[in-house]
Order: sequence, then structure tokens, then C-alpha cells
Amino acid sequence: MSLLNKNSTVDIPLYYQEKPTATGFTRIIVLEDEKGKSLLEKQEQDIKQGKKVEDDVSVHVLNTKWKTLSWKDQNEVTKKSMIYSQVEDRQDIDLFMFRDARLKTCLKSWDLKDEFNNVVPVSKEIIDELPADVVFALITKYDRITSLTPEEEKN
Repeated sequence: MSLLNKNSTVDIPLYYQEKPTATGFTRIIVLEDEKGKSLLEKQEQDIKQGKKVEDDVSVHVLNTKWKTLSWKDQNEVTKKSMIYSQVEDRQDIDLFMFRDARLKTCLKSWDLKDEFNNVVPVSKEIIDELPADVVFALITKYDRITSLTPEEEKN
């Protein structure tokens, strides 16, 4: 990877199930990658064998594409996250705003579809409508993928 590679992207799949609750509400359950892959593989085998897959055990995958932050992006995200603390008479970074700005800057595309099977474009407004569990999982996965592990830091 070149230091000036402007097209550096990270592919992040998110595996999930839609589980109806006793009250009729449908809850999104985010799955760990290995479990999601395994269940999806089994689901695909069942479909090939003509078995019916019930909706409440069906596994879905949301494929997302993220950009890595450039210096300019990092500065813009930080600026968007600044708040003034009157108590301490100084500016600070609001971590909630920072996380939100980083997500909305870095998430570039996905294969999310609406009820009519049309791809929904990534936008700040649509991101705001996603279930919090999904957003937290995506941010966590992005951080994990783009950060060095302690072992990698030693090398």
C-alpha cells in the first residue's frame, strides 16, 4: 500500500438475524463473524437441499465498504467533534460526536436494501435510522480491523 493510496478501502461484513419477540417487535441480533459465516453456510446448504429456512433463524449479511482516514479527514472529524466546556473554559472533544462524525465520514457503501429490494444509498440520515446495536457493531469491527494488535505493535 502506498502512503498516497487515495482508494484505500476496508470491506466489513456484518452478520445478523431478525428475531421476533413475544410482543411482536423484531429485534436485530448481531452475530460474531465465525458464527455468522457458519450459520450462513448451513443455511445455503439447506436451501440447496430444498429445505425451508424459517425467517427467525435466517442469517443475513450486510456488506459494507469503508475508507481509511486521511490527515484531512481526521482533522475535519476532530473539528466536527469539538465542544466548548464553560466549566473548564476550554475546548474538548465530544467522544459521541467524534464517533458519529468518523462513522459518517468513513462508511462509503453497503448493500442494504429497502422493502422493494432497491439498494439504499449511504447517507447521514439513513445511518441515523439504523439500530444502535448494528452501528456499535460496525464501528467496533472497523476499529478492530484498522488498529494494530499488541503483537503487531511489537514488530
